Amino acid sequence: MPKSLKIYIISSVVLILFLLSLNLIGLNLKGEYTYQILAWTWIIFTFYIIIKFWKIIYIKIYGFLLFALVGLSILPMAIPFVSILSFLFNMNTIQTIKMNDEYKIVVTNTVMAKKRAYIYNSESKLLILEKSQNIARPDYSDIVSETLNINSDDPKRYEYVNEPIQQAKLVSVNKDSIGIEYQILNKKKIIYHNLNETYGY
Repeated sequence: MPKSLKIYIISSVVLILFLLSLNLIGLNLKGEYTYQILAWTWIIFTFYIIIKFWKIIYIKIYGFLLFALVGLSILPMAIPFVSILSFLFNMNTIQTIKMNDEYKIVVTNTVMAKKRAYIYNSESKLLILEKSQNIARPDYSDIVSETLNINSDDPKRYEYVNEPIQQAKLVSVNKDSIGIEYQILNKKKIIYHNLNETYGY
C-alpha cells in the first residue's frame, strides 16, 4: 500500500475517533473556524487520494460511495446537502460577539429554523480544548423588538430583524438567568434571559 494512502487512512480514523471522543466527554476544539479547517483539509486530502490512486479498485468503490452519499443528501429537499454546505462555508453564523473569556453570543440563521442568538458559557480545559455549553437561545426578533421598544405585534419588528447587534455587555449571571445589555441602532436595553429554558427551534 502506498505511504500517502496509509497516512490518509490512519489520519481519517484517528480524526473520527478523536472528534467522537470529544463529543462523548462534552469538549470542543477552540477556535471559530477550527472544525471548518479540519473538514476542508480532509476533503482536499480525500480528492487528492481518489485522483492519484483512481486505478485501485477499492479507491474507485470509495469514490463512488462518497459521490452516492452526496447525491442522496440532495434528494430529501436538499436539506442535508444545504446543511453540509452551510457548515463548510460557515453560512449559518451571522455574528459572533465575545462578551468576556467565558461568555459569548453567536447569532445564527439555520435551514428551516428561526434566527436565534445562542448564548454560550465556555470553560478552557487544555491548550486547544474547551467545555462549551449553550445556556440560552432566545429568538433574535425578540431581542431586536425589546431593545428598540417595538411591540411584538408591530410590523416594524420584522423590518429591523436583520439589524446587527452593535455591542453586547454582560451585566449579571446567576443560576436562573443571564442579563445582557444589547445595543442595536444606537439604542441600549438590558434583557434578562432564563437559563436552560426550552426555546424550540
